Amino acid sequence: MDSVLTEAGQINDVKVSPDGRLAAVTQEFSRDGLNGITLLSLTDPLHPAVVTRYTQGLEGGVRNTWFEGSHLYVAARSIGVGLKILDISSPQAPALVASYFGGSSFLHDVVVRGGLAFLAHWDAGLIILDVGNAIAGGSPSAPVVVSRIGSLGGQTHSVWYWPSAHYVFVTEEDETLGKLHVVDLSDPFRPREVATYRVPGDAP
Repeated sequence: MDSVLTEAGQINDVKVSPDGRLAAVTQEFSRDGLNGITLLSLTDPLHPAVVTRYTQGLEGGVRNTWFEGSHLYVAARSIGVGLKILDISSPQAPALVASYFGGSSFLHDVVVRGGLAFLAHWDAGLIILDVGNAIAGGSPSAPVVVSRIGSLGGQTHSVWYWPSAHYVFVTEEDETLGKLHVVDLSDPFRPREVATYRVPGDAP
């Protein structure tokens, strides 16, 4: 039906807001050197229209994003940058409200559920932030670390949270291709690994 051309040499992720009004397209290896995100209006979903492009502090590229309320959580690829939280209540003018870096490595994925942000922070492991859950007094503009677990083999690539069962699923990349870690989050202050799964045929 249509297409959208961006400056990105590589697009890692596309997310759509829960209300279906906006989409976020990540940019990496952009031809003009200005990586970041492009926000699209989906007022007519068959003909997306560029709203704006946001690059400040994201020049190293973006891996993933997540819409939550009036905020966009952005997983930046560069070491030292980490998570950027943007207020997109005015999509034409996104505003940076908070940043978080896990202390080493780079951020590969972010998922936000129930006021908790789950970060797949590569060799820094899984990091959980309070961004509005109230268990640690955090908010989108002032995230607070709830807990972290670094003993997941490194190269934490992606993360998903199952709220009703209190399990977090974390995948690995690189030397341990095909490995999935299951983390019990019954006590969010003390996450613990309870199981692993390896794709059949992968090297031990």
